[in-house]
Amino acid sequence: FELRKSIHYLAILWAAALMAHAPERIFWLIGVPFLAYIADVILGYHKTHLIDNTYFERVGKDTVLVTFKTPDGMAKSSSSSFVYVMIPWVSKYQWHAFSVYDDPKKPGDSQLCITKASNASWTAALIDEMSVPSH
Repeated sequence: FELRKSIHYLAILWAAALMAHAPERIFWLIGVPFLAYIADVILGYHKTHLIDNTYFERVGKDTVLVTFKTPDGMAKSSSSSFVYVMIPWVSKYQWHAFSVYDDPKKPGDSQLCITKASNASWTAALIDEMSVPSH
């Protein structure tokens, strides 16, 4: 997956070359969507939060409960929302989406639950790093 995703970045070079060598209307076909993509990337960085203190708790054979202090500026909802998680000691290049919800025991904290899928190498690596269940 990572190799395939990286190869897709070559489309940026292709689009730039096409805009430089093709007719004037190509800018409107490629340039405008590219500029919209760049704006989305820039705005997305303002929604990224580094979580310094995270507590990982292995619960059972195939589940890890992740608890962290909800950062200022993180969107809060009445029920739940989602976050993209990157855990550098598992993989520095993989981001995974998980539902996040308020910790019922600690106001101001959030939790997410990671359960190992049958063929998921990222979740398996994370769960294997947690030596024994906490309960």
